[in-house]
Amino acid sequence: MAKINVKIKFLKSLRMLFVSGAIIVLLLCPILSAHADAIITQYDWDPLGDNLWTSRYSRTTIDYPAAGGVDNSGWMRIKFPATAQPAGNTWWDIISTPADNLFAGPWTPEMSLGFSLWSSNVAPAKLAVRFGSTNDTYIWGNEITVPSSVGTWNTVGVSFQNWEEWKWDFLPGLNEDMYLDDLAAIDWIGIYLRRSTDAEEIYGIDNFQLMIPEPGEYTMLAAALITSTVSLRRRKKRCLPAS
Repeated sequence: MAKINVKIKFLKSLRMLFVSGAIIVLLLCPILSAHADAIITQYDWDPLGDNLWTSRYSRTTIDYPAAGGVDNSGWMRIKFPATAQPAGNTWWDIISTPADNLFAGPWTPEMSLGFSLWSSNVAPAKLAVRFGSTNDTYIWGNEITVPSSVGTWNTVGVSFQNWEEWKWDFLPGLNEDMYLDDLAAIDWIGIYLRRSTDAEEIYGIDNFQLMIPEPGEYTMLAAALITSTVSLRRRKKRCLPAS
């Protein structure tokens, strides 16, 4: 009878531990979501900063208004001129910068990118982040769901974690090793924009950020797990019968 009571006490303690753990997770979730990433580099296009972004295919013009943007301190304006509907593929362009302008160290799958997008009157038909490497084997691209609203700034982003999300053209023979090799040898990073109409279209980019998970968050999570483990051992020890 005594052994049964001990087991019941232990099960109750274990249940209380799981409940406590769930509460800890719920309390940590808002913290983790609010401080999910540390910003390594940010382009906010302050007019006093470097403006080393270019049109890779010369299909757009780029300038940097000193006013406007997310915080009214400057932004990058990308303009597609009015044109007759082309017979070729000139509906799109890539606005890029050398990758080491953002980060000179090794790029890893843990990193992510975020930026704010503005459309003058028509949302882009397609939006993506693309990058090329010094290996010069393939241009990788991760398509972004296009915000439908225009005239306002919308935050979008991509992660480098899942290599299959970066298979832009789904060419045969691509694999994760190729992706990781090219990411480690990244040469340039850019924003792909496909226009929607043959009228003049203007897009804005601001607060372009390269981010990585905050190390402190892993420390907090590890501490919570250690606390739960120690608590479990103590409860188990108290509940076991003496030998």
